[in-house]
Amino acid sequence: MKEILSLGNEVNTLLNLAHSYSENTKEINLLGETLLNFDKKSKRLGGVSELNNDGSPLQLCLSSNAKKVKMRLIADPACEIFQPKLRIAASKKILEETLVQTKTTSLKAYCDYLFHEVLHCDTVSQLNDFYRGACWIGASPDQPGIALYLDTKPLGIKGGWDMSEKWLVKVLPDTSESLKIVQILRKYAVTASIGLEALTPQLGRAKIYFRLTAPTLLRNLGTNPLNTPQINNFLTKVISNQSMSLSGTVFSIGFDLSTGDLEDAKIDLCGHCITKSNAEWINVINELTKENGLQKINIEKSLLDNKNEVAFLGMGVSSSNATRINVYLKPKWPINFESSSANFNDYIQTKLQRAIQYLIHIQNENGSWGDYYLPVGTSIGWITAYVGYALAEIGHISGFEKAMEAANKAADWLENDRDYEKGWGYNLTTGADADSTAWTLRLLKLLKRPTHSKDEEFLMSYWKSSGGFSTYTEPEHWADAHPCVTPISYMALSTKNQEQLYPELIQYLKSIAPTNGQWRSYWWKNHLYSTYHYLELFKKLELSEDEFYKNIEYPSNGATVFEQALIIGSKQLRNMDTTAEIMNLLNTQLLDGRFPGGFNLRVTDPSCEKPWENPKGKLYCDYASTITTATVIKVLKQMIYD
Repeated sequence: MKEILSLGNEVNTLLNLAHSYSENTKEINLLGETLLNFDKKSKRLGGVSELNNDGSPLQLCLSSNAKKVKMRLIADPACEIFQPKLRIAASKKILEETLVQTKTTSLKAYCDYLFHEVLHCDTVSQLNDFYRGACWIGASPDQPGIALYLDTKPLGIKGGWDMSEKWLVKVLPDTSESLKIVQILRKYAVTASIGLEALTPQLGRAKIYFRLTAPTLLRNLGTNPLNTPQINNFLTKVISNQSMSLSGTVFSIGFDLSTGDLEDAKIDLCGHCITKSNAEWINVINELTKENGLQKINIEKSLLDNKNEVAFLGMGVSSSNATRINVYLKPKWPINFESSSANFNDYIQTKLQRAIQYLIHIQNENGSWGDYYLPVGTSIGWITAYVGYALAEIGHISGFEKAMEAANKAADWLENDRDYEKGWGYNLTTGADADSTAWTLRLLKLLKRPTHSKDEEFLMSYWKSSGGFSTYTEPEHWADAHPCVTPISYMALSTKNQEQLYPELIQYLKSIAPTNGQWRSYWWKNHLYSTYHYLELFKKLELSEDEFYKNIEYPSNGATVFEQALIIGSKQLRNMDTTAEIMNLLNTQLLDGRFPGGFNLRVTDPSCEKPWENPKGKLYCDYASTITTATVIKVLKQMIYD
């Protein structure tokens, strides 16, 4: 098969493994192409999958019962599209193709119903809830039938269970048992997804997946198959003396589409949450199949070469007490660090290369990047300048030439495909602003490219008479001086203009300086972005923090990877050791090379003057992880080479 996605070899390794469990080579290839492929040129790349903890979009499921072992693929369709609306539309198209391929077109009405009810989003805010995907599709190369699961976590506890009831009423002829169970589960759990596993509207089961909101006894859940000796033995054998998080334990119940009766219940345990080697997983799986009278799964050929690992291990028990074991496999992270045998800097460089490769992979053909999904649309100009600058910083170092190529490609686009006569903006509809212009000028100057005086004059016009740079000229407090924009804008100026503003800059800094060393931010969730860039400014100007404050408070670990990176970068600029924090940061990298984005950017309400005191505005996520990954690259480069 040709390479699929930026994950490339890792995903194809799993697809190739499927061939060892099935002789239907053609069907496996077709499923792989259908579930994971799309036209790269027509979509905006950068999406990430929530199917696996490392962002990989594919699982190979091996299911053993008393008679045979079955195999199927489970995929997050269109996972590389970061815009939720486009991703949902592409997922639906892939589903329709899969229905034809798996001979299940009679289920189209049910699938359409699920998409319409669960994923019917009228606002950008609602769409943002599905930034890591909305559905998963499962199919087997060996037999007809399809599985479809739609994410209900964004609906919340009440909304998820309300939707579950609505779904059961839609598809089941008798809901007396199912609705009774749902009423009990409402007290203890939150839904994860709903869907179906079926061949026809009468042959299959309606599914509800859920997680507990607090520890409780299995017998309290109103589902007899969960309270059985084989389930208890399964939990004891797999978890052993370790602890297991509620988030890593996923329950499911299935109801017969022809009768409405409870058909089975299942518990899936996250393999990432349990510390076991592949050899230990092999032993546990073999013991479970033998003890429960199930067919042996030839799991050795999946795990012995260490190219794949257990994503989940599940046990299902039917209402008639029949048992099955499900093993969900995913690609294994290909980079490991052993302190006894590898150089730490070499390990960081390997991680850096993979992060750079990811950004290059999602760079548009014209040289731009896009990210975020705000009411005003996706950012192009600002994102391209920010990412391009991070790549240009590291691109001049031997071994990172591809980063420099991508940075120059970004600069070409910014220079030649301008939306505004003066300056640059968030996108082509928002108007030019100081922040986007500053990042663009910094990129062009770092690449030693000539800049136009009109652009620097435009940026200078945003300097306020009372000090500091504003981002916009209106409305309301968007036209105030913004602490988070000021250091970037000042560093973008020519030496002449910097010297001209220097006395006013110092006066401004003293007027807004914090007492604890944590600089305020207007556009970001907290102070970390501003603090990092003020420390960077101080280094360039050879200023000491002592000139502005005497006491420094050091923040604890950040809630997002972006925040973690900024904390590390700030500590490095303060000459502190960050080795332990760097290791934790590196461990967050996903399989495609990105460092996962988070809800860090705040679109502060124009009426809000001081969001650091009383924040007002919605937080947005860099779906494509551009800002986060670029920031991590900048910090890692700073650690090794500065």
